[in-house]
Amino acid sequence: MTSKASAVTPRTEAVTRSWTALTTALLGASFIAAVCAELVREIGLGIMDWRTHSLIIVVACVIAFLGVFLAAPLMHVIVGHRRHHAKGYRSFQPFVGGSRFIVLQIIGWTFYALAITAFVSLFWTIASKMHLSTGSVTSAVTGGVLAQLFLWLSLSAFMLTATFYSMPLLVVIAIVVPAIVLPWITYFSMMIPFAYLYSFTYHKSPHRTGTRSWTRVREKQSMWGLMEHYFSLRLIPQGKLDPDQVYMFGYHPHGIYPFTTVWATRGRAWAQHYPKVTIDVLAATVIFYLPVIRDIAMWSGCRDASRESMSSAFKQRRSVMLVPGGEREMRENRPESDEVVLVTRHKGFIRQAIIHGVSLVPVFGFGESHLLDNFRAKSTQEWFAKRTLYGAPHMPYGRFYSPIPNPAPVTVVVGDPIPVTQMDDPPADEIDRLHRVYFDALRHLFDQHKASVAGFENSRIVYPDFHEVTSDAR
Repeated sequence: MTSKASAVTPRTEAVTRSWTALTTALLGASFIAAVCAELVREIGLGIMDWRTHSLIIVVACVIAFLGVFLAAPLMHVIVGHRRHHAKGYRSFQPFVGGSRFIVLQIIGWTFYALAITAFVSLFWTIASKMHLSTGSVTSAVTGGVLAQLFLWLSLSAFMLTATFYSMPLLVVIAIVVPAIVLPWITYFSMMIPFAYLYSFTYHKSPHRTGTRSWTRVREKQSMWGLMEHYFSLRLIPQGKLDPDQVYMFGYHPHGIYPFTTVWATRGRAWAQHYPKVTIDVLAATVIFYLPVIRDIAMWSGCRDASRESMSSAFKQRRSVMLVPGGEREMRENRPESDEVVLVTRHKGFIRQAIIHGVSLVPVFGFGESHLLDNFRAKSTQEWFAKRTLYGAPHMPYGRFYSPIPNPAPVTVVVGDPIPVTQMDDPPADEIDRLHRVYFDALRHLFDQHKASVAGFENSRIVYPDFHEVTSDAR
């Protein structure tokens, strides 16, 4: 059975060819009219009066303009819809359709804008009763022909689900290069329309749907392997995971920037032990408002930490990993301390696991708190955290007191899945019970493996939000 996305009927092909021929004919008429205008401009006064001469030039320019003005939109809208209707093609789809498609579209519409601008200049010249320069009409039509060519090529490159992954690279180029070569007033004038165009990449919340995830980046093990080497990663796969199941992984502790959740689940070690378990990492929502950074995060398979993101991922049969401790846990831990403080007051992830019926998997990263440290001003940071949800001042530092993380060894231990019974509206006592089971399992995981990790033999987990902690799991 042929899928809808790939079904192309002979009638559709015939209609597409007809409209392509029509747009080509329009440009042909435009070019002929432009040549006539040029010839009349050169030799007309010798064989006709000036009124007839001017009228012929005006009519020829109008015909040339109409052909150029109509051809490109007809190609983009009608031919595009006829050719890719089953693929979800739309007339207005900023930064969607694949890198080649979008680059060719940008070039095509740039030539179109130049052609229309040239015609506006021609008509202003005629209205001012000034002489047209040699080749001005044919040059304007040539811009329309080039626009048509690139738009036609772009339709051949349109892809069903591809997204414009090269946008961050173009963002850097568009911001840095003009800043170097242009005056500041011109530069800032250019940034306004550019910022407007980039704003379209926020539409339809790709940071929640996962549509910007890029397989080439996620599975680039040579790239993630560099981080595995830098941090001397050791992965201990205690838990046995079924690749056909969906899981909610909880990573602990919350580092200054818990990027380990990304590189440790994308590299060779993870692929060796869990080759078919793919994880979408849930990160702070603020990341997905920052240009370029948000694109890199989404390329890497990250989504924002929200109920909508979880629900979308689970519907797509994708596992997720989040860091339940949050910003407070980041402030509580010190690299030199033997106490690992874990914040347990957040229960929303437990509730979502029950609603969706997905098993919980505790994960502990030995050495996470050693990668970066933060400027210490506890009372000030707590004051800001209570009022702004952010513990300022936030000045992380690592190697040589720079933002580069310390090359501290990291050992990631993946625990056993904790089965969850699905409930549409879980009661509070069930959430509390599973919450306690989860953190007891995490403590057991930590105590079981700490002796095998250098520097953690005497460490212990502290749960400040629990009034009492069971010790039977120790």
